[in-house]
Amino acid sequence: MPAFRLLVSRCLRLVRDPTPEELRAVAGAADPKDLPILAAAAREDCAFLATFNLRHFRPGLTDVSVLTPGDLVLRVRYLLSNLKSSD
Repeated sequence: MPAFRLLVSRCLRLVRDPTPEELRAVAGAADPKDLPILAAAAREDCAFLATFNLRHFRPGLTDVSVLTPGDLVLRVRYLLSNLKSSD
């Protein structure tokens, strides 16, 4: 959790609530209570959405990967380890 909290503190930003049209675009891809979160993530081009409640999200949404916080940290570490130096 400390590594996840550090990521969140550096990457978090607030966005506006999704419009009804944006909600309709992702209808069925998540539990109705979580649909606004998923719609906002899709609209903001989020690559990842971290949650402990994976069962509320269904696979197959565009480009948003829904992961647990621990899996998100592992994914970010993997991506960072594969960055090439510009030297």
